[in-house]
Amino acid sequence: DLGIAETHVIEFAPRLMPRQVDSAGSKLLQNKLQDLGLQIHLNKSTSEIVGDGKIEALAFNDDTQLELDMLVISAGIR
Repeated sequence: DLGIAETHVIEFAPRLMPRQVDSAGSKLLQNKLQDLGLQIHLNKSTSEIVGDGKIEALAFNDDTQLELDMLVISAGIR
């Protein structure tokens, strides 16, 4: 147990893994991740990583923010 209270997946696209799987596969993946307790945020564009000396939040283009203590980035596929 890492003591992580909440885990969020932030996705710019309207569904998870849009280039790798079809809509049905994406929905299945989303449901499985949610069953594991992950919170999924689709259509989210990050505008800023907020913090002074340490990460404190992500700010999004829709004027919302998500407070956090740790950020793991997975970007792109070839």
